[in-house]
Amino acid sequence: MRGSEAIAMAAAVGLWGWWLWRRRRAAAGGARGATPAAAGASAPASAIVIAAPLTSSGGSYTVAAGNSLSQIARDVMGNMSRWPELAAANGISAPFVIFPGQVLTLPA
Repeated sequence: MRGSEAIAMAAAVGLWGWWLWRRRRAAAGGARGATPAAAGASAPASAIVIAAPLTSSGGSYTVAAGNSLSQIARDVMGNMSRWPELAAANGISAPFVIFPGQVLTLPA
């Protein structure tokens, strides 16, 4: 991608989307037009998995590397703005400090 194309991409999808795109491209081998399948991988390590929210209330969730409370709230509870409920249910005072392997209790 040329410099002007990269700027246009960043403007179109925002810097976060552009950063994710660059990260996936690097995971795929960095070749122009490379895809994970073309690089021999089934999916890059940074693949975004969109799952339907759980229909039952309560339960637990084990934090994976790269998770955030808002992402967990979006994927598991159906609304990313519910992350404060998730933090309160687990006694988390610093919402940016969660660790892979940490088991979170999901609010009812």
